[in-house]
Amino acid sequence: MSTLYLDATSSSMSDEYADLASRIATRTAVCEGTLAISTFGESSGQTVTLLDQSFSVEAPTENAKKRKQQQLAKDAAATVRDKFAAAAADTSSSATDVIGVLRLVGEAQAQRPDAVHEVILATDGVTNVGVDPAAALSREAALGLAEQVKVPDLSGVHLTFAGIGRTTTPLPSATVEQISVFWERVCERTNAASCTVATQWKG
Repeated sequence: MSTLYLDATSSSMSDEYADLASRIATRTAVCEGTLAISTFGESSGQTVTLLDQSFSVEAPTENAKKRKQQQLAKDAAATVRDKFAAAAADTSSSATDVIGVLRLVGEAQAQRPDAVHEVILATDGVTNVGVDPAAALSREAALGLAEQVKVPDLSGVHLTFAGIGRTTTPLPSATVEQISVFWERVCERTNAASCTVATQWKG
């Protein structure tokens, strides 16, 4: 089961989010899995579901099945592109609660403990409610901040943070590094099966 959370405070990213959704949908389709895509903002209660799609399809031949799955992946990207702007317009941009989203991931895992959970959070990761990793002046300071936040147990979840430090106004490389260090340590503390923190969407 794949879940994609889109940071709605980055309203200028709608086209890039659609591209990311297409990539993940294509990969999910190959496995005939399920993909859920939601936006989030300053609280975990501010999520908006854009898509909840099963890619398990029936067709007379393998080629026909692949064509159906490819079409579903294209439709998923179009849905994100069409619905994201409205969701972002209704989302406060004053802060971002990434930790709150991690708690939602824990709740989803508890509801489906037998599923393999792959979760991607598309966010710049610059601010989180209650803590500001962009303000860390060193690697040690970023690690210290990461130890202060309360995180859920996400054992078994494959967790990716994509777009870290990717803002409309480019950040200094040192700042991006501290933000990345912060989220790497937060992810490690969840006991996730794997942790990936990337500045880009692709790959």
